[in-house]
Amino acid sequence: MNKILIPLFVLVLHHTYSQLRIITVLDAKNNSPIANAVIFDHEKEIASSDTLGNASIPINFLSSTLKIRHIAYQEETFDFTGESNFCFLMPQASALDEVVIYKNQNKRKIKSLSPIESVRKFLPENYGLSPPIQTNMVSAVYIPNMTPSKRQIIKRISIGTSDYKKRLKSGKIVKAKNVQFAPFLLNIFSVDTSNGIPNRKLLAKDLILQKQKNQTYAIVNFDEHESVILPSEGIFISFWNMDSIELSKFGFDDPPGISLIAVSVTNRFLPYQKLIFADFEPIWSQNNYLIKRQNTYDIHVDIEEYE
Repeated sequence: MNKILIPLFVLVLHHTYSQLRIITVLDAKNNSPIANAVIFDHEKEIASSDTLGNASIPINFLSSTLKIRHIAYQEETFDFTGESNFCFLMPQASALDEVVIYKNQNKRKIKSLSPIESVRKFLPENYGLSPPIQTNMVSAVYIPNMTPSKRQIIKRISIGTSDYKKRLKSGKIVKAKNVQFAPFLLNIFSVDTSNGIPNRKLLAKDLILQKQKNQTYAIVNFDEHESVILPSEGIFISFWNMDSIELSKFGFDDPPGISLIAVSVTNRFLPYQKLIFADFEPIWSQNNYLIKRQNTYDIHVDIEEYE
């Protein structure tokens, strides 16, 4: 019996691997491999590229044309019926989702960078979503720089916070009231251009944000003495909870809810996360749960741009 099962097992493995096709995602300008490019079939994520730009595609679940997306590149389609195994992506050059307010003073203008909300915000599944960040998680939102040739300075960051419902140890669900005014921590990260994830902190100290009673958002302002230049490759704005002891010093038992909004399919304010465990090195990754739901955090960045 064993002599029969072993060849059959090898045959099944050979059949399984023969049903995979390797495609390589490359930068159209310099032919360098692109990591973390996500491949979609009918809007369903089926694979992502590794550090060499390679992605293994299961043939049985593919249509003739795939969509390939990356935060720093324009979306591209891949014709699966063709013979080529290479897909080339062009760097993003389109306008950022933004509202521009011009100030005729010393050739400067203020740009308010914000996610473009979708009509899906009226659906019940997206109404009032504002869960707190998990205690073992750090969240971030990618903010690209679409005019890298100009000098740009970050002037203000605004993040929506809200109350939420929580489950007690007894199993009863209650509303955590006024936690929208609880403080949390924030920093700005540079972008690791090799893989498109947060790299290093740009602020020497983590900032404490806390929404005030008369405010809609938790806000941090940067004055002339705290200039933060927007790098050409963009930034990540990262935020996470204070520990329970520090939080209690502000008079709160629970962290704030971080507001979510529904966004368009072209949204580039993509959410990221880093899960922290004692036995593993934390790794940044896209928050695919929110991306698939077309959600992102309610975050706004005011930038002063010099002509």
